[in-house]
Parts: sequence; C-alpha cells; structure tokens
Amino acid sequence: MLINYLKIAIRTFRRHTSYTAINVVGLTVSLACGLMMLLWVQDEYAQDRHYQNSEQIYRLWRNFPDDSGVIQTKGTVPYRVADALPEKFPTIEKAAAYRPFGKVVLRKGDQEFLENGGMGHFAWFDIFSIPLVQGTMDGADEKLDGIFISQQLAELYFGETWQEGVIGQTMEVDGRDLGKVTLQVLGVFENLPDYASFDFEFFTNVRQFAKDHGNWASWRSSAFWTYFKLEKGANVTDLKEPFAALVGENGGSKNLALYPQQMGDTYLYAQFENGEAAGGRIIYVRIFFFASLFLMLMACINFVNLATVQATRRSGEVGVRKVIGAGKSSLFFQYMAEAVLITLTGVILAVLLCEACLPYANQLLDKEMSLNFRDTQLWMTLLSITAIVSLLAGAYPALLLSSLPITNILKNKLSSQFNSNTLRKGLVVTQFVLAALVLTSSLIIQQQVHFIQHKNLGMDRNQIIQLKVPNELDGKTHELKNALLTSSAITEVSQMQQSPINIGRATDDFSWPGKAPDLETRIQIVYADRDLQSIYKMEMVEGAFHRKEVINDYTDELVLNEKAIALMGLKDPVGKTIRLGNEPLKIIGVVKDFHANSMHDAIQPLAIFNDTEEADELSIRYEEGNVKEAIHHLETTYQQFVGDASIQFQFLDEAYNRMYQSELLIGKLANFFTIIALFISTLGLLGLIGFMADQRTKEIGIRKVLGASVGSIVGLLSKDLLRLVFIAFVIAVPITWYFVQDWLQNFAYKVEIQWWMFIVAGVGLLLTALLTLSVQSIRAAMVNPIKSLKSD
Repeated sequence: MLINYLKIAIRTFRRHTSYTAINVVGLTVSLACGLMMLLWVQDEYAQDRHYQNSEQIYRLWRNFPDDSGVIQTKGTVPYRVADALPEKFPTIEKAAAYRPFGKVVLRKGDQEFLENGGMGHFAWFDIFSIPLVQGTMDGADEKLDGIFISQQLAELYFGETWQEGVIGQTMEVDGRDLGKVTLQVLGVFENLPDYASFDFEFFTNVRQFAKDHGNWASWRSSAFWTYFKLEKGANVTDLKEPFAALVGENGGSKNLALYPQQMGDTYLYAQFENGEAAGGRIIYVRIFFFASLFLMLMACINFVNLATVQATRRSGEVGVRKVIGAGKSSLFFQYMAEAVLITLTGVILAVLLCEACLPYANQLLDKEMSLNFRDTQLWMTLLSITAIVSLLAGAYPALLLSSLPITNILKNKLSSQFNSNTLRKGLVVTQFVLAALVLTSSLIIQQQVHFIQHKNLGMDRNQIIQLKVPNELDGKTHELKNALLTSSAITEVSQMQQSPINIGRATDDFSWPGKAPDLETRIQIVYADRDLQSIYKMEMVEGAFHRKEVINDYTDELVLNEKAIALMGLKDPVGKTIRLGNEPLKIIGVVKDFHANSMHDAIQPLAIFNDTEEADELSIRYEEGNVKEAIHHLETTYQQFVGDASIQFQFLDEAYNRMYQSELLIGKLANFFTIIALFISTLGLLGLIGFMADQRTKEIGIRKVLGASVGSIVGLLSKDLLRLVFIAFVIAVPITWYFVQDWLQNFAYKVEIQWWMFIVAGVGLLLTALLTLSVQSIRAAMVNPIKSLKSD
C-alpha cells in the first residue's frame, strides 16, 4: 500500500511540476534558514552550561544607585569578597576571584607571543571542574609566583615532548596589571572549550597581585569577577539578604549590594533593570528562534494554500477513486503521503543547503557551528521538523480532499466549505503579517544601528589609533609620544589610562560642599595628559582643560563633565575645591558630556586628572588618507623603543563598533530575514495568482474578445490579493511597534519610532506584492483568447 501511495504521489508531482517546485523551494529555503538559526540558538544555550554541577555555580554582580537613584549593575566586585564567602556562609563550598588580562606578552627564553591570560584564586579550577593534564593543586595557593598554562601553550612553548619536563619551568609575563614578573609552571590544564565565556591560556595567582596592590585588593575597590559554588540542596535565595549587606559591613560602600546569578544565566541574561536580570543576549536568542518558526510557518502556509487551490483540479480524481471503492481513510493517507514526501524532500535539500552555507554563517555569526550527523539530537530535530511540517501543511488539505462528497463531485458542485475563500484569505493575511512584521522591524532596527554608528558622542573617534604601551618602556612613554609626532602622517598623540569609549574605573570617595552625609555615588575617573581634549575634540562648557606639561606626575587640579557638576549641584564650579578622600582638588574646567561607555547606559559623572603615571595607552590621530604611512611609522618607532616586542593597537572606530556587535549582527540578520520572508511570500503569491488565472481562463478570454485591456485584466486578478496584503500590513503595524519599542528599551539613547518608517515599509511590501502579481497577471492577460475559448 505504501509503495502504491508513493507511486501515485510521484506521478502527481510530475503532472503538477510548478505546484511541486514552489512547495519544495519554499520549504527548502525556509527550513535551511530555520535549521541554521536553531543551531545558533543551541550554541548560545550551550554557553556556560557544560560545566559539571553548573546549576550550583553562581556569579556575583554589584548593585549600586547612580546619581538619579536608578540601580546600576556591574560585573566586578571587591577582591575580598571571594575570601569572605566560604568563611561567612557554610553552604558555600568554594569561591574564587578572577580578573582577565586580555592579550599580554608571555615569554619563555627567546619565544614571545601575545596570549590571553588571567589571574585568580586557584579554587577556580575546582569550581569549574577544569581538569589538569599535569601538576596538582595541592599547596598551589601558597606559591604566589605560580602559573598554570593550557595544553596548547605547553605544546607551543615546550614542543611535542612538553610532558617530560614542563613542571617547574619558568616563564615571564609582561602586562599592565602584573608588570614584568617571572613565574613558575605548577601545572597544565586542558584547553578550554570554545563556548566558555571566559578565555585564558594561562592563569596566575591573584594573591600575589593582592599582596603588591593593596588599594586594588580593598573592600572599596571593585575590580574582580567573583564566582562561588553552592552546596547541593542549598537555596541561594537565603543568601541574597546577607549578600546585600556584606560589603558595607566590612568597610566598603554601604550602598553597594551583591547580587548572585546562576552561571548558566550569566551569558544570556547580562542586562539588568533595578538590580535584577532583565535581558541581554536572550533577546536575540528569542528573535532567532521565533524568526525560524516564522519562516517555517510561512512555508507551511504556502503549502496549505497551494494544496487547497489544487483541490478543484483533483476533485475528479477523488470522485473516481470513491466510485471504485476508495474509503476516506485511504484517501487521507494518500494525500498525507504526498505531504510527507514533499516535506521530506524539502528537509533533505535544506540539510544540504545548510551544510553548504554554514561556513558563511559561521563567519557572519563568529561561531563554529556544524551539523553533527552522529548526534541523535540532530536526527530527532530533523524527524520532528518533518513530522510537524507535514502535519501543519498536509493535514488540512488531506482532510479536505478525502471529505469531498461523491454526489457533489459528480454534479460538479463542491461543498460550501471547499468553495469558501475564508481560510485561504486568512492564510494569505497571516503570511503577509509575518512578512510585514519582519520588513518594518528591519527598517527600524537599521535606523537604530545607523544612529549608534553615526551619533555625535561628544568626541571625535575617527582617525584614531589606540596603542597599548608595554611595561618595558619604564617611563619612556613621553619620549615615544614625541617620536611618533615626527611624522607628518601623525598629527596628535595623547597619553591616557584607558580607552575613552570604555572607561571602567570609578570611585565613591569624592566629597564636595553640601554633599549629603549618606550619599554614596560613583564617579568615573580618567588619567590623561593635557592633549586628551584636543585629540578627541571635546567641547569645554566653561573654564579650561589641563594645560600643564605633566610627565609621570600628579596635580591637584581636575576637569569634570556636566553630569558630575549636576550631581554636585555646584554653581560657578570653576575655581571651587572638592575632595577625593582627604585630598583637596581644584576644578579648573567643565567638559561637555560625552559617551564614555555603551549607549545601553546613560552618561555617568566623570573626573579627568592630569596624571600620566598610570597611563599606559596612547591615542594617535593620523592624517586623513595617510593611514598606511602612519601605521608604518608607528611600527618602526615602536621597535626602536621596545625591540621585537609584540605591538598591540586598534582603530578606535572599529573598537566602538565591536561594542555593538550584537546590534550590528541583528541589523544584518534583519535584512536577511526580510529577503527570505519576501521571497517565500512571493512564491505563495505566484502560485495563487497562477491558479486564479487558470480558473478564470474562459472569463479572461471572453473579456478580451469584448475589448478588455491588459491593464483591466491585471487589476481584476490582482485587486483582491493586494487588498489582503494591505490588511496584513495594517494588522502588523501595532504588533511591530510593540516588539520594537520593547527592544529599544535596552538603549539609554535610541531613535524615536516615526510614522514614516511604517509608510516606507508598507510601500515596499505593496510594491513587492504588486510586482509579483503583475508579472503573473500580465502573462495570463496576454494569452490569445482563441486558445482560451477554443474548447468551447
């Protein structure tokens, strides 16, 4: 019986090739895109959930009120917290602080490379169950000069025979936090998986850093990621209240509260609202997931629409089958077999298309996704998709065809249910609601992405190279700065502590006349030389920027931004004195607010000190059009000062764009979704208009004989479907506004949704539909009426 079903299905597909092709192409494209998106969703969910007992691991965040009273949440907490947790809370097994170095110089003899490193408590390896290939953790905490390296680094620095003698070897780390130190290899750990949220190739003992940098290791300095492992069965909710008071009870800020978040949620829920996790990458995971469902649903709608309109052509077939004894169930299974065969063909082609496109998708998404055909979960997913799509797309047409009464068929009178266009129109409207939703959302998202890329930040980030200064310069940074200025390709250079688009250092130790005794609010701090304002073209509101030539020194003057002045409530602030701790500081100028961090966050109060002792970066402005010459001069000058040491620099505008990698990605994907959604909708319209033209062939021939123009016939065939497209767009507008408005709430600075955005999207959708309908309608209208009427 099954073989017979398949033979009949294949014969039917050959007879109706255009119908079959539209269904298969629509399913293939939508399922391939949906499958890639589901792979991305799976990869995102895998982040930080692969560790043993990950449900017992938590990360600590710090909550504190800003100057307006809104709770801000940041990912670093005081170093002392990690030591205090196991002592104060018996249900906490272990805790570890961690601070990433980023890429720093790691040397072994003459070998020198830039490697990702980090420092922390060695309990980190126990918390995350990172296995050691060689070495032991016994007594490691007491060895302040110890270092653990990855298996990859062991092979790189010690060769293929590294297992024979790597333990006890010495290596030199040269980075900003540690300085230049010689460390002893205590062990080798397995390479970290690609989907780990932290990335390091070597790990040093944070206790050495705490010993040498007491100010960083105090309860008032928040500079470390901190994780802890809870005992099985313990409830983290019981710890939230004591966590909130822990820092204040130990001499830190009383307004700083610790907030625990389960490890598996930290990657996806890294945005907070009023001190509670409220969003993050989970937003994009949901967008991807629902977009994949939308595409599959649109393909199913095409399937149902085309199958129902084909039913009139097959009513005679149904009648003949019923006359010779075919039952309702056999007819149902026959047409379901056709649906399954089409879906299965689409799934197979979709897998092949997905496999071919994955390298490009990985490059776009910065992933390493793959189809693992040995994974039973993949086969279960494909079988589930086949079953669900077959049921969604095939069940109704199969029921419809198998239920046609034989008497009505023989009298050429189909049931009223079959003749009703309500379902078909509803499906067309649903399909174009989804297309309009994607198109309108894409336009608004592109506006926000453009806004981010072109908004005036209050400073000029273009034509700037940011150079990381190595420790071996030993106070010669100013000489390097002057040497760089000898080239005409470089116009200005400024020495500063950190990138002006990513200022992380802050303190709550400022005081000023009239400050409320219980007010604790954090003010960001930047250390820089006198050229900072000039190179970034910052505007001064009043007073002047630093003008003293300060080299590795410190002055008692500072410049504040407008936000800081508003916080302090100072009138005529220039010349007034405020304090940092017990040290008096004179305000010499007020700089106009500029964006020192992401646009997800509001501009914060900021203080700029004229001090280069802690400044280890150079901002270099190059002449427009001379970027190659500027880089060549930078590299040769750098080598003159530090020899063959690796150089680390980046273009500031590129670094700025990387801050919004997720938004830029969603902008590209929104365009992609729009194209695919319109393509699938267009396929559906082509099939429907072709069927309508076929059904009205005689009518069109008679109208042409009576003098009807091509334009009038095109309008006759198109007007009903265009009306449905317009209705779909009207329905989509409020839905789009709701979801996009919710997405925009993630930004402190955003575009306003304007009416013209919907008009542009609506016109685009209607033009696409009109073009599709016109092409098929014109073909029908141009047919010679003699051919249309000759059978009569």
